[in-house]
Amino acid sequence: MRIVDERRAYLDEIERRSVHGMAAWLASGPRAAGDPSRFVLGDGAASRARIDWDDLLHDMEQ
Repeated sequence: MRIVDERRAYLDEIERRSVHGMAAWLASGPRAAGDPSRFVLGDGAASRARIDWDDLLHDMEQ
């Protein structure tokens, strides 16, 4: 549980620093062991990506 709590704390901090980048990573359908660095550290384009939440939720319902 300590490792799970530590990972959660890291992901929370990354989200605090790059809300849009983290949202883009989550919208990409990451694996549990995935690495969000290309979304939050890349050239900046991913951190400014707009997410169509209606479309994303629609895809999940199918």
